[in-house]
Formats: sequence, structure tokens, C-alpha cells
Amino acid sequence: MTPFVFALAGQMLAVDAGTLDRTASCDRLTVEQCAPLAELVEAGQAGVAVGVAGLGAEDVAARTRARRFLAHPALGEATQRAAAVKAALADVQAERRGEALLLLAELGHPEAAELLAAVVKDDAADGRTRIYAAAGLGELTGDVARAALESVLGAPIPRLQEAAVTSLGRKHLPAALPALVNVALGEMVPGFVRVAAARAMAASKDGSVVPALVLLLGVPQVPTQVAAIEALGALNAKVAVPALLPLLRGPETADAVVRALGALRDPRSTAALTDLLGAAETPGSRVSAILWTLGELDDPAAVPALGKRLADTDLSIARAAAEALGRIAHASALDYLVTTDARGDAALEKSLAWARAECTKAAATP
Repeated sequence: MTPFVFALAGQMLAVDAGTLDRTASCDRLTVEQCAPLAELVEAGQAGVAVGVAGLGAEDVAARTRARRFLAHPALGEATQRAAAVKAALADVQAERRGEALLLLAELGHPEAAELLAAVVKDDAADGRTRIYAAAGLGELTGDVARAALESVLGAPIPRLQEAAVTSLGRKHLPAALPALVNVALGEMVPGFVRVAAARAMAASKDGSVVPALVLLLGVPQVPTQVAAIEALGALNAKVAVPALLPLLRGPETADAVVRALGALRDPRSTAALTDLLGAAETPGSRVSAILWTLGELDDPAAVPALGKRLADTDLSIARAAAEALGRIAHASALDYLVTTDARGDAALEKSLAWARAECTKAAATP
């Protein structure tokens, strides 16, 4: 490739594909911390020309570097770059156009929605290119982009389905919610597509999706169940607590349920959590999470179970129990706190002292 020459401080310097390649060695892609990037930015239109040429490179990593450079905010206003990318698109081999199409959306080209929608819906187009185009439509708003994404939710390319679902969850809510619910609950849907749909529904912050997420709890795919659990917690769906509790006994779902119950703060979960806390098979990392969640529930019914954990030989567990009791701040916890020895551990002594103070204040409050 012929170097593009530019002048800087009276010197004639050159940038080329090698300059762009060297950005791969930068820990952070900033002008201050990446000298090759700084050279390309300083080169102005010459640097942009290098990037545009890189969009057609045979190596996908080189195309990605070109896109990341051309999308960099250090280059300033994007109109001219977007026009240059659009003009060069016809010269890029069809199976290599994905990065350029995505870039058009990132740069806000006025024709991006129509261009990308056409590629997404083209069954004869390269699958990878369609996936990039679907990702680009997630950068845009409007009916053209949304309709194109919804049209491929049943496509025979699972990763295209996933890209469409993810993009619908970015800038096409709440209009896309019915389509997302349908794909999440559809038959023969790959697990990772259901996961993407659950996450998109969580991003909607719309309580109308809660029944669909509860149904996903019954899908015999652990990643799907975990995504639904996390979404229900994010949506503060207290109505889902009874459906979540049985999954506390699932070794692969328990941790997600414990976190979700901490977010929901519903005392209906206290008994199930304290039972799990006392189970011999509960690992230490999960015990710590349960203690934190019980503290979030602010339910005095948890005090006896937490009080027993103050004597745990693992001092980190004892500290977590003390802090949970302090957050609950109930007078009944004082019987456990005042009789617990810190065993020479300064951190535990600090946690106990704080919890005693909080519970003493609670006891003194009418």
C-alpha cells in the first residue's frame, strides 16, 4: 500500500497500513497513550484514507482496527468520514463489508438505516455481513431499522437472531417488546438467543414482560434461567419471588437467585434463605452472598440464623453476619452480638461494634 504523506511541524511524514496495524499493540486506544493512533489523527485526511482502505483488508482484525480508528472521537465531526466510507463501500468485497456497514451506523450516515436494513433482509448476503449490519441497526432508531431486525428473528442463522435481538433491546424499546417476548418463548430457539431476549426485556424496565420472564424460569437451559432470574431482579419483580425460591436449590441457579432476592428485598424469601444458609452443602462463597442478602431483607426473622454465624471459624463469614445484623438493626440481635468474641480479629471487632451500636439505637427507639 502506498503511504499517505502529510506535513507535521515542517517535516514530511507518512502513514500507511502498518501505522494502523501498530495500534493493535496499544493497551488503550487514546491519542495520549497510543503513538500510532496519534500519528493517524495528526495526519488528518491522509489518516482517514488509511482507515478507509483498511476496511477492505483481507484480515478481519485489520478491518476491525480500521473501524475502531475511523469511529474514534479524536477525529472530530463525522460527516466527511461517513461519506468517505459510503463512497468506498462498493469497492469492498461483499463478504468483507460488515465492518464498513457497522461503521456507517456508528458515524450516523443519513442512509445507514436503509443500507443496513437491505443487507439484513437479504437471504443471499454473507451471513457474517448480515450480523454486522444487524449490530449496526442497534445504533439507529426508527421503524426501518426495527422492522428489518424483527424480520430476521426467525432466520435460520442463530447468531443473526442473537444480533437482531440484542439490537432491538438497545434503541427499539418499548416498540420491540412484543417481538422480543415472542422469540424468547418460541419453540426450538437457541439458548443464547433466549438469553439475549431476557436481557433486552430487562433493559426495557417494563413490568409487562415479567410473566414472560417467569415462564423462562421453567426452560431447562441454565443460562436462560440465570438470565431470566437476573432480569426479574433488575425489574424489581417482587411478584416473581414464589417462582424464584425453588431455584435456590439448583446448584447452577442458586447464586443468581440469591443476588436477585437481595435486589427484591422481599421478606417472603427469608425462610428459604435461612434454610439454605444452614445446609451443609452450601459453599462458603454462597454463604457470604446469603448473609448479604439477608441483611438487605431487613427482616428480624433472620436474626437467629445470622446470630449463629457469628461464631463461624471463617472470620470473613462472621464479619458478614455481624454486618447483616447491623443493617437489620433489631434489638433481638443484641443477645448474639454482645456475647460474641472477636477472636483477636480487628476487622471483626469493628463489625461487631458497629452492629451493636446500630441495634442499641434500634432498641432505644420507641
